[in-house]
Amino acid sequence: KAATALISLLLIFGITVTGTLAYLFVSSALSSNSFRAVNVSSEVSESFSGSSKSNVMIHNTGDIDAFVRAALILTWEDDNGNAVNKSASLADLNIILNTTDWFCGSDGYYYCKTRLAPNGFTPVLVTSAAVRTDCDGYLAGYHLNLQILSEAVQAEPESAVNNAWSAVHSGGSVLEG
Repeated sequence: KAATALISLLLIFGITVTGTLAYLFVSSALSSNSFRAVNVSSEVSESFSGSSKSNVMIHNTGDIDAFVRAALILTWEDDNGNAVNKSASLADLNIILNTTDWFCGSDGYYYCKTRLAPNGFTPVLVTSAAVRTDCDGYLAGYHLNLQILSEAVQAEPESAVNNAWSAVHSGGSVLEG
């Protein structure tokens, strides 16, 4: 009788383990990984005519919706293109900025107010910019170099732009923070 009880217990244990393993293998189907790395990048598009710059826009060269910002960097240079120790500012330019679609944040960056689709362009930021011929740097014989640098951050999730920049994202647009 003891041998029969032991064999019965071993059979019950074996059936239970086999059934559990079969259930785990059947219910554990392979799942696909839906993670996709995205590319967030931008570049400046601008026109030159002599010593003036115009139609400055930012191009979303990434593959995801993005918010963009731009920095306007001004330096005075000598005839050889070397920076000189003379401060430059937007006041040294005759410049027309689009303040309808862009705003200047407290950090000095210009933020486009709307998200930008992949391969899309922002509204024009700088309609035109030319050196004022009555400013000190020009009168001293220097050349003003206006560089425009762009940055992009993915538009989704909303926390991405909030964490990256001091501007805040709300309802598909960037608002001054």
